[in-house]
Amino acid sequence: MGGRFAFAELRKKPSSKFKVVGFIDDAPALQGCEIDGVSVLGTTQDIPRVSELLDVDEVVIAIPSATGNAIRRIGGICRDAKIDYKVLPGVYHILTGRAYILSPIRDARLSDFAKRRPIAIDRASVRRYITAKTVLITGAAGSIGSELVWQVGSLDPKQIVAMDRSENELAGLLWDLEIRETKFNLVPVIADLQDEQKLDDIMEEYTPEVVFHAAAFKHVPFMEMYPEEAVKNNIIGSRNLLDAAVRHTTQHLVAISTDKAVNPTCVMGASKRVMELLIVEYARMNPSTIFSAVRFGNVFNSNGSVIRIFRKQIDHGGPLTVTHPEAKRYFMSIAEATQLVVQAGAFAKGGELYVLDMGEQIKILDIAREMCSIRGLELNEDIKVVFTGLRPGEKISEELVASRETTESTKSDLISRITCKHSSDWTSMREDLDTLRDLAKSRDRAEIYAALKRIVPEYNR
Repeated sequence: MGGRFAFAELRKKPSSKFKVVGFIDDAPALQGCEIDGVSVLGTTQDIPRVSELLDVDEVVIAIPSATGNAIRRIGGICRDAKIDYKVLPGVYHILTGRAYILSPIRDARLSDFAKRRPIAIDRASVRRYITAKTVLITGAAGSIGSELVWQVGSLDPKQIVAMDRSENELAGLLWDLEIRETKFNLVPVIADLQDEQKLDDIMEEYTPEVVFHAAAFKHVPFMEMYPEEAVKNNIIGSRNLLDAAVRHTTQHLVAISTDKAVNPTCVMGASKRVMELLIVEYARMNPSTIFSAVRFGNVFNSNGSVIRIFRKQIDHGGPLTVTHPEAKRYFMSIAEATQLVVQAGAFAKGGELYVLDMGEQIKILDIAREMCSIRGLELNEDIKVVFTGLRPGEKISEELVASRETTESTKSDLISRITCKHSSDWTSMREDLDTLRDLAKSRDRAEIYAALKRIVPEYNR
């Protein structure tokens, strides 16, 4: 279908530089057939042979429903055969206006290599807890937070309170909203979660019914250098927010977690695991507020991501720095992750920890190779790669579910609910949290590690 669509569009443009010499399809029944007068010349494995035989300059991957795995596989065949390739945008992007039907063929983008089938959310369930409500978003100027602003804004909230500690990033968000002429009511607030009184004043003034908690320090190496900051921001700041939500009778609070919270080897991951445990405990003690958390992996092109680092390194001629040849991570687009976070919030009844289906992990080295290929470069020929070794706290690969956790299905096949066989002792956890707060102030790092270990026994530094 995608190939016929692309062919039909090309035939409408006599001036097009493309001349279609044949179709490639993996369906056995189509081999040797003609489609609109053009022959099916083989399967994707035949691309090198067919391309050499017919002197093909370019291959168009015209499969709108293709997943990232399929695009990576076909792109790899083309790359090995020294053939350029382009892609046809997915049906979702065409229908939503993010691509133009009259010019469907474009150069490959890195996001194509993590593409999955379109996400269908239950908008009715989502609207029930967001429409006509005041929504507070912490970390609103960050990668996930700013996308949450867009997603929530499309659901007709009464008001969005966009809270962030960075004035520059918040100003950038407001500028984006202004140039896109958005219609929803947004109030920017500069504040830090560590400022309990300011946080309480915000909750008192705006009384948000819904809170999305996206504020966090996330850079693993920095948090290894300054563990006290991970404690102050990711743990104490989160606890302050949860306390304020209880005091001001917030209806829903959805917190963002990370795959690094699973069997953590870094302070950042351990701090996010503590946040997950807090969500469970606060839900148990405060049934009037629906607390939940959503765990997922990396998002493409987020602030400080390896994608942005590689882009800058390529712009400067290299080298590309990769920690380990086997290092791999889960990836998802920012829009996908945010849609599922909002959906998970609609499922929550209180105390749930959800995990998103992230697909297969992708090697960081493969991302570097694909980014070079998109620029017409070949890794280690046109631009070098240097392996720097894993940084403190980093793993070769991540996990989404711990060994003592099990998952249960939800109404969405992309969202699972996690249940844990181990329950926390809130009395001792509360004491350790109070201790952590004091240790963060005194910057006693050895004791910070010990206190984190008491709360998160699986933390392996």
